[in-house]
Amino acid sequence: TNSAILRPRDVLHEIIKLGEPKIILVHNHQVGDPTPSKADFDFTERLVQAAGIVGVELLDHIIVAEKGYSSIFYLRGLKK
Repeated sequence: TNSAILRPRDVLHEIIKLGEPKIILVHNHQVGDPTPSKADFDFTERLVQAAGIVGVELLDHIIVAEKGYSSIFYLRGLKK
């Protein structure tokens, strides 16, 4: 597939059950280009907000692909 429907609650459900305080989200782009899409940026922003509400810190969202990887936090200036 070239897309997947994922909601913040899908990601956070197991994290909350396990009691994890911090997470790093990683997914792949099968087309080989690790450049984040608008949907990747939008989902990351929603996940940061949802995670913060339940006391979980999203440390980064990384996209891996054949041509390398991208950090959404680095690209958005959120990573130090």
